[in-house]
Amino acid sequence: MPESAPDPRLYASRLRALARGIPQASEERSFCLLPGRVESRRFVLGIPPAGWAFLPLASLREHLDMPGTLQQEFLAQLDRADMLGLGFEQDESACTLTALLEFPLSPGLGHGTEDGDAASILMGRGYRWQPGGLGDMAESGYQWWPELDARAIARRIKALLGTATALQAGALSIISEALQCSNPLDWAYVEVTRDNGAPTAFDLDISAAELSLDLIRPRLETLVARFGIPPADLAAVLDTTGAQALHRIAAGLDERERPFLTVHYES
Repeated sequence: MPESAPDPRLYASRLRALARGIPQASEERSFCLLPGRVESRRFVLGIPPAGWAFLPLASLREHLDMPGTLQQEFLAQLDRADMLGLGFEQDESACTLTALLEFPLSPGLGHGTEDGDAASILMGRGYRWQPGGLGDMAESGYQWWPELDARAIARRIKALLGTATALQAGALSIISEALQCSNPLDWAYVEVTRDNGAPTAFDLDISAAELSLDLIRPRLETLVARFGIPPADLAAVLDTTGAQALHRIAAGLDERERPFLTVHYES
């Protein structure tokens, strides 16, 4: 990393400091498997509206180097939102900061599928920027499909992931582990769209299964091999987090059309 590049640890510390002491704020950590590598320095702070008064939201440019134009657009949309997430991600060369606003849209929009209708749809407006650099904004849709059984979830995942067979197998393998100790009706399955297009990813809350990361480690190791990731890279993550509780998995294609699987776990 160039000497002049901002220190990612500084921004991770600043972000956590902003949310410290806020009622009902929560932190969730994650790691993401991509072809050839693991990105493990990631977390998101979830802050409900009741906690916004404790945040210097009008000063994100000062505290987190949010670009001025991005901050203006973010603040203009804030009053319409019902959830805020502030996130940190670090890759090999730099860190990226994120702010996600979620807005409820019309419930019960029909889709005419064999799995019924999506019960509700949220819109997410996500802001991403690198300290000292430019930022961008993207809109996503979140379609929640309630009361799906295991077969329906598997069917939708296979249709969504299509030819990404290694990713499909890895996701379904983790789900099969969760099936051994929980009922799919207690899960929350969400599909994610970008720019009003077809779904490109899913997010599945399987916290009801009460799995630890250690319990799904063999299944992750299989996917790591198929993704061409050095086994030691995954071991470096799980050797220190294996006892943590698994919350969610998300998988699909990112904005660069790369297959990914993200594992979200307790902080």
